[in-house]
Amino acid sequence: MLNLPAFPQFRRISLSDIGWYRKFYSQFEPYADFSFNNLIIWLDINNDLEISNIHNNILFRYSDPFENTKTVLFSLLGNHEIDKTIAYLLLEQHDVEINQLNMTPAEVAREIKDSKKYYITKDDANTDYILDLAKIANLSGSDLRSFREDCNSFMRKNYENLRITELDLTKASVQKFLIENMQTWDKMLQSKNDESFHEGEAITRIFLNAEALEYKNVSIFINDSLESFVLYHVAPQGNFVMPNSIKTSYRYNDIYDFTVFAFANKADKDRVRFINFEQDMGLPGLKKYKQSLRPTYFLEKYLIMRK
Repeated sequence: MLNLPAFPQFRRISLSDIGWYRKFYSQFEPYADFSFNNLIIWLDINNDLEISNIHNNILFRYSDPFENTKTVLFSLLGNHEIDKTIAYLLLEQHDVEINQLNMTPAEVAREIKDSKKYYITKDDANTDYILDLAKIANLSGSDLRSFREDCNSFMRKNYENLRITELDLTKASVQKFLIENMQTWDKMLQSKNDESFHEGEAITRIFLNAEALEYKNVSIFINDSLESFVLYHVAPQGNFVMPNSIKTSYRYNDIYDFTVFAFANKADKDRVRFINFEQDMGLPGLKKYKQSLRPTYFLEKYLIMRK
């Protein structure tokens, strides 16, 4: 791993790490949090994401992206000497205080042989939802009846005035246009919570790095007025696409469902099979919606703490 210091030393992550990191990450299931794009856009939202090499695994150190307490978190990704690595991090003395490992991928947790030394609990709020892209794009399956009816209703009402397109995210004028619309929508919804603030910052980061991180988008216009957009990227594993942000005006009934449908149709041209619809963050409404899309399977994560 190029220029990565050995634990307990860390260094900041940067765009120059993209090549070797994507090759390393491609060995694993496409957990959304550990996609290079999400590292830059979300885990580094507080400009403090650092990485370290421990037994040829990567240890991440960062402050919680969704809390203002600046709680320091640690996450591990790797497949080398996992028992030895976790025992050293959690049970032995060193210069860095680590009480638990957050968002540990299931395939890493499964490598722990001596699990009696730790509390290992499922991190449900950070479990990734994996959707069958073809089912969403084709509105197929009896279990998607409600979603299909909502999309069909939207199309019947708005078909003549509907335009679906892709905008050039590298253009400053396009970035300004999308941000201004997003801010207007948030004001209409009176969205003033921390999550909305962080999402705005994350979208700004996407625009700053749109070309390097190969971001794609779907933008939906009705009567020549922008009403929703999706920002997404294709994972290096090849069969997966990840929507990092879905924003909509909510001025039209069922527009969110239709936006997900339009995104799936666009992503289908990238020859991917699955959508990693990311986690629900423990939010009941988001959980209910993601479950309604009938996930094919989940990418589970765990919290690991010493006893």
